[in-house]
Amino acid sequence: MTTNSVQVDIAAAIVTELNAHAFSTKFTAKRQAGEINYELKETSDVVVDVVPFSMKCKLGSRGTVDYTVVTSICIRKKIPSNEQGVDGWIPNAQVDPLFVLLQEINDYFIPSQDNGRSGRRLADAPEAAWVENTKENEDGIMGPYSKFLMEEKQFVGIVRVTYEVSRVPV
Repeated sequence: MTTNSVQVDIAAAIVTELNAHAFSTKFTAKRQAGEINYELKETSDVVVDVVPFSMKCKLGSRGTVDYTVVTSICIRKKIPSNEQGVDGWIPNAQVDPLFVLLQEINDYFIPSQDNGRSGRRLADAPEAAWVENTKENEDGIMGPYSKFLMEEKQFVGIVRVTYEVSRVPV
């Protein structure tokens, strides 16, 4: 890892992982700072933002600090009006691939049968250990924020990835 903040290093490493993997839907992940701007302007592309969400720290051993870093991976797509149903509903064919992408991104980071209990190691942050993923919206469930899907005709889904890192304080 570099001498950036732990949050920046983890977010940057997640972007690298996402962009190096071939998911079912094409996108280019980008690291963003601050809060997620959920609303998209007119674009039919899938937008994936990686945003540091929270960080906790506690004293570790041998002069280290243990950081628990939560990073949001936000998947967004504006559904063009010509692809909406006549009744204003978004056809399943438009959102089903986004549900698949949300699940694929979640599954990419969690443990596999091959590596036991440890989750995905980040190539650009190999000392970071995966802890857990959560997928949530305002209702606490996986899937799009219903407000945006119904009112803005936009899919917004979030996976939050948690990693732990021990570092000697600067």
